Amino acid sequence: MASKKYININADILLEWEYDSNNISENYTIWSDLSKNTRNFVSTTNQNNLDHNLFVIDSVTRKYSKIDPTKFNFLKLQDYSSAPVSYDKITLYFPSSYNFDVYYGFYLKISALNYTNKTKYYLSNFYFDKSEVQSVTGGTAFYADNLMNLGTPFTYNQKEWGKYITYYIPSVYAVSNQRVVNATTNEVVSDSINDHLTNGVGLSLTTPIYIDFSFITSKQTVFDVPYYYMGDIYSTSISIQPEYQTLGVMIEESTQGDFFEIYGVYNNSNENLDNFVNELESKGSRINIEYVITLYEENLISGFPLTFLVTENFAQKIEYRPIIKYSNTTAAIDVEMKIINLVDSSSFSRYSSIGLTANLLKYGKTLSKLDVGNVSKPKIYNYKYDKVYDFKTGGNKTDISVVKVPFPILINVYKVLATNYNPSVDSDYKSMGLLNMILTPFDNIIKFQIAKQNSQDEPIVPYDLSEMMLNSKLNLVFRSDSKNIEKEIYYQTDENKFNLGIVVFKVNQEDIPVLKQMTKDKADNFYIVLSSNKTKTLLYSGKFKIFDNLKFIDQTSKRPTLTDKTEAETALVDIPNISVGKQTPDQKAADEVKKVTSGGINDMVPPQFDADGIPLLQEGARGALDSYKNLILWTKAGLTTNQLNTLKTNLNNIVVRINYAYQTPSGSGSYVMLLERVEVEKVQRIKQIPNIANVKEIPLDFGWKKSTDKTYNFETLQPLAVNTTVARKIDQNRTSGTSGTVAR
Repeated sequence: MASKKYININADILLEWEYDSNNISENYTIWSDLSKNTRNFVSTTNQNNLDHNLFVIDSVTRKYSKIDPTKFNFLKLQDYSSAPVSYDKITLYFPSSYNFDVYYGFYLKISALNYTNKTKYYLSNFYFDKSEVQSVTGGTAFYADNLMNLGTPFTYNQKEWGKYITYYIPSVYAVSNQRVVNATTNEVVSDSINDHLTNGVGLSLTTPIYIDFSFITSKQTVFDVPYYYMGDIYSTSISIQPEYQTLGVMIEESTQGDFFEIYGVYNNSNENLDNFVNELESKGSRINIEYVITLYEENLISGFPLTFLVTENFAQKIEYRPIIKYSNTTAAIDVEMKIINLVDSSSFSRYSSIGLTANLLKYGKTLSKLDVGNVSKPKIYNYKYDKVYDFKTGGNKTDISVVKVPFPILINVYKVLATNYNPSVDSDYKSMGLLNMILTPFDNIIKFQIAKQNSQDEPIVPYDLSEMMLNSKLNLVFRSDSKNIEKEIYYQTDENKFNLGIVVFKVNQEDIPVLKQMTKDKADNFYIVLSSNKTKTLLYSGKFKIFDNLKFIDQTSKRPTLTDKTEAETALVDIPNISVGKQTPDQKAADEVKKVTSGGINDMVPPQFDADGIPLLQEGARGALDSYKNLILWTKAGLTTNQLNTLKTNLNNIVVRINYAYQTPSGSGSYVMLLERVEVEKVQRIKQIPNIANVKEIPLDFGWKKSTDKTYNFETLQPLAVNTTVARKIDQNRTSGTSGTVAR
């Protein structure tokens, strides 16, 4: 934080000078008074501009006017631009009810000496005229879009300050250092503010900053030209750099208890602070030190700032304990140390701050004793054989093996992938939305292993939650339009390993009836949510199923297959033999399979399947299957090798998987390609690829294929009418030249 100096210019005017407040790059103007050979700086980005600057007409009568070259031909304006330069901030504070009394306003000049310490150059000729902005409403005067009201008035030197006006000037120290000095060169940096303001001479590296303040006592307008007359001038000066560079303030958490220690340092030592005060007193100055402590909770001021005044024993440490009332995530403590000069009432400040995160809770507003009478105590099971022979010592062992049982052995472990990239279906990790979690009617202990994968080429790595957990909460959330269940991390176990992305939750038995109702309302999503600073963000989401709603298949049920002929032949009836061209052994066997009578097959089909062996799915139960399609592509005939390679490149650019491709017979150059598990949003893009003649979409199922009444000829791309329903799997090992008809 920048250093500040305060000066009481008048009983009702307090000047605050903030060093190196901001870095500014702007277009600026240098105006010259050719009659007096003066050069002055004005800004274009803040109130220190031509509209708020005056120039002197008569120094004896203290007569001034606005800068207007069209009315005063001895004024010259030159426009320039600068790279980022450090600017100082000047603020004038006034009491809340102040209206300048009999004065029209004020005039503030700020200047510095040139490199030879002889000529002054001005960085500010700022004035404020209350009559220019005055408006009257209901008898009350308002001065100002320029004279602003402070949101929170403050007290300084036993007076409350509630209004202010502020503007910026280039830092005199930064501008004076726009100079190249070495063994052979001593000149200003070309095309800099230091160059243009002083016409190549430069500002002094040791100059003080001169401040001249006066009230506007009267105002006169002649031929539309306003003239201002000034009263007595109050003059002072400050250094171009903050005073006492080795003076600072520290705040740190005490090692002696739950509080903070605040103290000043001089030359990096708290003990030297008394030496600093003694040095000032030897020069005729006397000081007090004032510490102003402000507590912030989540970037908002909490309560009123606290002030500690030290008048002796200046090296003593202030002990401060904050009270955190609203936040459970972040807080901060800011400290301002004011060195108040009792001789001229000026002061300068040093600043320090500290953030509170992990140690936040012990500074809460309520300190209470924990009731541990009803806390569930984990059981520790000790297991030891009565007699265990030790072959090394020849005697019995007496060691006891301790086994910690944090929760029942039957625990559901899920691996989820918190990332935008969907991995292959073979991965143990389930990407966003693909996990189906099963909840039993009893207590459910659920462990998630959360990982991330930023791209297909990068490995799956554990999601490090340890830093997030410092100022955030991780919850497992179930919600519908009318109900909401949030479960916090289950800490009664040592299975939580946040740095490895492992967290454990517990869903209680009494939550299950509510979750059942949610599923009836089709709200069957669960969410893993990060909460911080009153903001919730989604880390992962999936589906949950209630155990009572599941159906199970008896895996031992026997069905006739193509190879199980001894049982199948007894239930076969004749069906027309359909020619499919050159066939594989599996296809030939399929033609020999006869239709099974409904009575015989239904006795063996589980109740979750229909008579054709197709799964009976409820509406919405297909899940992610509807998000993908299998595709059959037919290319145009007669493609060249380059055209075919271009087509394959276009498919690769869409990121699809070509499972199988072969050329149709007769050497026509037409190809058939099988694309596996293609996202539905990519289908239209595939259809628009040049040289693709036709695209057949095949919905995904559970490995069962329901037959239709049509077959296709791969060469003519026309369906063949067939009166009988057939089902046949496409031979993925088919070689080039195979006949082009296949059942759809």
